[in-house]
Amino acid sequence: MAKTNQIYNTIVADKKYNVDTVIDLHPSFLISSGVRVSKATSLSTTFSLLANNVDYTINEREGTITLTTALVSGDSIKLERATNTDTFNDSFSSIGSAPAAATLNRDLQLLYIIQELKDEIAALTARVTTLEG
Repeated sequence: MAKTNQIYNTIVADKKYNVDTVIDLHPSFLISSGVRVSKATSLSTTFSLLANNVDYTINEREGTITLTTALVSGDSIKLERATNTDTFNDSFSSIGSAPAAATLNRDLQLLYIIQELKDEIAALTARVTTLEG
């Protein structure tokens, strides 16, 4: 099963979290458009979405996300793959001499959507089982 999300409960000194080693993300997908970052405080188990260039910054080259403010004890940060499900990243009208690359990107996007849906279904099934249990 593909890894589509990671939760950190530890405080990192430099506030920098490595994305590409914890989430299955093909290099052709930019971190800035393919990753969602959220945070839960010690007072809440609900994750709130953080804003890029406000709460964190992204270094595409390094494959890292750096928080603007460090986590405090009890906080959690969640990095999750967030594939665009509304439109394809590549347009076949502009593939030029590289149709294979455009096809690969489109196939990867569809694969990522399926993997993320599988994870969401598994999480919902676990919650329903717990409630019924």
